[in-house]
Amino acid sequence: MGKFADSITNEADWEKNWAPNDLADQWFVYVNGTISAASEALLNAPDPSKERSIYEDSARKVTSARGSAETLYNKPQQKDRVKAAVMTQLLQGYDHLADLIENHGMLYLRALECARVFRGDWAAPTDNAVPPAHAENCNPYKLKHFGVDKKAAWYLGPFEDKYKLVKAIEEKAISAGLEVPGSFIFRFNAPLGWDGENGARGTINTNCIRVDSVGALQHSHPMPEEGNDCVSHRRLICTAIVDAVEQTDLDRLVTIAKYLTLVGAGLREYRMPSQTLRLRLKAALLKPGTTLPECKFWSE
Repeated sequence: MGKFADSITNEADWEKNWAPNDLADQWFVYVNGTISAASEALLNAPDPSKERSIYEDSARKVTSARGSAETLYNKPQQKDRVKAAVMTQLLQGYDHLADLIENHGMLYLRALECARVFRGDWAAPTDNAVPPAHAENCNPYKLKHFGVDKKAAWYLGPFEDKYKLVKAIEEKAISAGLEVPGSFIFRFNAPLGWDGENGARGTINTNCIRVDSVGALQHSHPMPEEGNDCVSHRRLICTAIVDAVEQTDLDRLVTIAKYLTLVGAGLREYRMPSQTLRLRLKAALLKPGTTLPECKFWSE
């Protein structure tokens, strides 16, 4: 049996200590208490709707079964074994209805949460502001991204405690950013440096970083925000979207949409930027059961 039945049958001689009215009362306590998140979601669904009817029909069945069982149970000639059978059958029915409400309610809550995330209405637990300097220095990586390699991306400088500031933005990228193969990426709300494209040093041009080799060899660098022929923030995001569709991974798409909400992505900002990705996405969507949910950030 399920969790509701377990909560009853854990008591010794429960069939003798409980009556049909007690069992029905306890069912309502259970669905409006222990599994209240699921039951409230169904009860608050639009009327009429399949979700709303699941809760209402289950409650009606419990109330109806309560009356029928009480009449049968209280007949003077009933023996204890018959009463026990009545209670067992009643519990099995109530247990099924409780499981039905919990399972459908949690699925409905999940659907509501996904819709909220894909609309961009999810409330992020943090922001994309540049954090205060860390207590420790970053791995300066032979100063490659601090001006030694003139062809590489550079962090802003000179500024006080720049190695500690870079350590702080690395840690935020790891904790709040998006994990992509081999790295974490994050887009902050302020410029961090030059992206290294075209060797230009005239204009600070990126808010994005990539953190590689997380752990003992951890290091990071500014990265381009745009661009199809380079490893850019946009390209990595769009590739992650296509990968998730190919793998029918809804949870990954939710994670990506939450990340884009956190970093303040704009309407349709992450539509597929290249013919290669568009073709991959088109091919993936031809497979039965594969979909890309409508989303503020990537829908056409």
